Parts: sequence; structure tokens; C-alpha cells
Amino acid sequence: MAVSESVAVNFWIERVKGRKIREICAAYDVDPRRLYEVFAGQVHPSSLDKARRELEEHSPSLLNSPKLRFHQPTRQVVKRASDLQYDLFTGANR
Repeated sequence: MAVSESVAVNFWIERVKGRKIREICAAYDVDPRRLYEVFAGQVHPSSLDKARRELEEHSPSLLNSPKLRFHQPTRQVVKRASDLQYDLFTGANR
């Protein structure tokens, strides 16, 4: 199901107010991937600015929330087992 821009604005507001992702998904009957598309700025990037304007009018204390910015996933480098383990089976280091 595609998310409209007004719903995307509501996602931002709900997120800043502290609702959990699963609660937002249940309330709007959407897949969590749709939320993350909005929070990453892939869908309706202008919804963040509209949410800020709406919060400025109704709840200015929430404007400093760290959740009121685009989500940037942290990329963790997974270290693989060294190639030396492979050498145990091939006998390359003997």
C-alpha cells in the first residue's frame, strides 16, 4: 500500500512523540518498510519539513528531538574469519 504525504507527516509526528514503530504500523495498517522509506527520505522527503512546521505550531518543545531527522543506517563492517583458517585445510602454511 502506498503512503500518502499527509500520512507520512503523521508518521514523523508519531515518531517524535515517542510511539514505537510497531505501534505506528498497527495504527496505520502499514508494513514497517513503508515507515523506513519515509524516515530515510526515499518517499515524501518534504514530509519532514511539513511535520516540523506542524510541530512548531502545536508542540514546539518537540522540535529539538533527535528523531526529527532522516534515518541514516549505520553500516557495520563484519570481520570475516581470516583466510588462515582456509590454509589449515590446504596446508599452504606448512
